Amino acid sequence: MRFFLIVLFLFSSLYSQTIKDISNVIGIRENQLIGYGLIVGLAGTGDKSKFTMQSLQNLLRNSYIKIPAGSINSKNIAAVMVTAELPPFSRQGDKIKVKVSTIGDAKSVDNGELLITQLKGVDGNVYALAQGTIVANENNKTTGFIYDGATVENEIEYDLKNEDSIKLSLLKSSARNADLIETKINEKFKKKLATALDTRTIEVIRPENVSAVKFISMIE
Repeated sequence: MRFFLIVLFLFSSLYSQTIKDISNVIGIRENQLIGYGLIVGLAGTGDKSKFTMQSLQNLLRNSYIKIPAGSINSKNIAAVMVTAELPPFSRQGDKIKVKVSTIGDAKSVDNGELLITQLKGVDGNVYALAQGTIVANENNKTTGFIYDGATVENEIEYDLKNEDSIKLSLLKSSARNADLIETKINEKFKKKLATALDTRTIEVIRPENVSAVKFISMIE
């Protein structure tokens, strides 16, 4: 998960669009997180699927409560998938929004309580923990959201400070736009810093004695 993308705000207009509208900076982006969880407290709108009952049994077992899965007979619980997007440069303790979707035959997740759920990245590492009361989607009661429902626990490392160059990636391949961006940046700094590597990629070298953050602010 080293390479990410973030929209970069630049300084000029291209055919009534700014560079930020047609390009990204290679290196920083949002990252998708996913987890499997249980909702409790549903008013008879949950599910009775076997995997839900087994999940509840496992949860109770972890709390040193032993109970046969067959003895659990309730539609007040539901199994769900929980997803979220981890913003770039998120820090421990930050809150992020989560989306909750049923995977069984539950009728609604509205006002249900999501029990603490680990949210993992594609690398298998846990980056956030989700928990809270769900507000169902008005048009689809089997999905819902918890605003500020997850707390960031682990950060994704990215050494922006020591980057000596950035690469712009056009959202759509265009030799003309790549050449125009190169020209505009070089004219702004009055030196050869930008080079169009192909019809989508422009590499921009960071000037000496200018921090990466300062450099980005200068070409916003």
